[in-house]
Formats: sequence, C-alpha cells, structure tokens
Amino acid sequence: MTKLEIETLLPLLPVIGPLLYFSRSEDENNQGNRALRKYLEIVGSAIERAYAQGTHALVVGLHESFSDVSAADPELDHFGTFCAANLFDGFHTAATAITNTAYQLARNPLAQARVHEDDTLIPVAVKEACASPIH
Repeated sequence: MTKLEIETLLPLLPVIGPLLYFSRSEDENNQGNRALRKYLEIVGSAIERAYAQGTHALVVGLHESFSDVSAADPELDHFGTFCAANLFDGFHTAATAITNTAYQLARNPLAQARVHEDDTLIPVAVKEACASPIH
C-alpha cells in the first residue's frame, strides 16, 4: 500500500468499528457503511496491484484459489474487493473470539488463574470460550 492509501485508511477505521456493535445508531450505520466501502476500494486496489506485479506469493496463490471459486460463482468478479472483505470479516471473527475468551475467563477466576500461570493453555481457553454460549 502507498503512504497516501494508509493515511486515507487510518481515519476510516474508528468509523468502521461501530459496524461490529450489536446496537448502533442509524448515523453510525450510515457513516460506517460509507467508510467500509472506501476501505474495500483502497485495500482492494492495493491487492489488485500486488497481484499485477506478481511479486507477492500469497496474493498470487490467493488469486489462483479465487479463480477456482469465481468460476463456480460468476458474481465474484473482483479479486481485490473479495480479499479486502475477507480481511475485514477475519478481523471481526478474531475480535469476537478474543472478547468471548476474556468474558469467559472473567466469569471463571480459577480458569483465569490457571491460564495466567500456564500460557500454553491459551489455545484451549479460546477453543472452550468460543464453544461456550455467553449467558
């Protein structure tokens, strides 16, 4: 990404954030959707450039997989936007997993103490927290 693209994206991130809230105002929703469209445009274009240059192995590999998927679904026609949207979705998924884990550990001080003492238990704690409903 160019420096200008990064500088353009940074102020969009806090505007996009409320889209991840369970409850948001109509104004937050409208502003967030506009910011998200701009994010997808900028990040998608950067990904397309990286693919065109052919120097980023991950992007080239993703494009090969995308070609297989888009052949099965003709509506998927913009590789960069597809990747940018998946990056955003991945952020949301990771944030939810972290939040659920912190919440479940806060509800169970004994488990929290065990994980604090032995950080090799972190993956187990995350897996269990993601499998547990929030009450």
